Amino acid sequence: NMRRGHPSPFIPFRLFRLRVIAVASLSGGLAAGVMYSALTFLPLFLQGAMGEPAMIAGMVITPMAVGWPMAAAFGSRLILRVGYRPVILVGTAFLMTSMIMFALMTRTTPVFVPVLAMLSLGIGLGFTVTPFMVAVQSAVGFRERATVTAVSTFARSLGGTFIVTILSTWMAFTLAGELSGIPGGVDVANKLLSP
Repeated sequence: NMRRGHPSPFIPFRLFRLRVIAVASLSGGLAAGVMYSALTFLPLFLQGAMGEPAMIAGMVITPMAVGWPMAAAFGSRLILRVGYRPVILVGTAFLMTSMIMFALMTRTTPVFVPVLAMLSLGIGLGFTVTPFMVAVQSAVGFRERATVTAVSTFARSLGGTFIVTILSTWMAFTLAGELSGIPGGVDVANKLLSP
């Protein structure tokens, strides 16, 4: 409350009255949540549920690191031709495709499916992160560009952290519930996880 009346607040909430900044912040936070969740949980799923070795689990996340910069470079050029909205819509379609692929994975899913999901995630991030940054920076004057850039980056970090925290908590409670049905299950899990 004290910061709202301050002449130079840490986060000037008046910026969120601009629709493009509010949408970019929310969407960026959700996209970061998908990215951080995939990086956090996919290797665990590949090793724990699918029985893949750690090297394969690590290699499966690599396509995201390839797809993102390629899509960002292509998307940046595309912004100049068609504007940022169509590029963001294409990126969102790739993000949704990756989320659907993640949601449909089972223990018997072939390894190429998570590889394609991570590639789709990287392409989606490449087509959304840069255009959203261009959009928020274009929505304000020169003097506020650094502020909206920081707000956008902070929203992505905050959204990603929040979503991974929720999913981690859900996973922990689900796992504890499943293990409690097995005699000595929680104790065995604790012994396996102890260094």
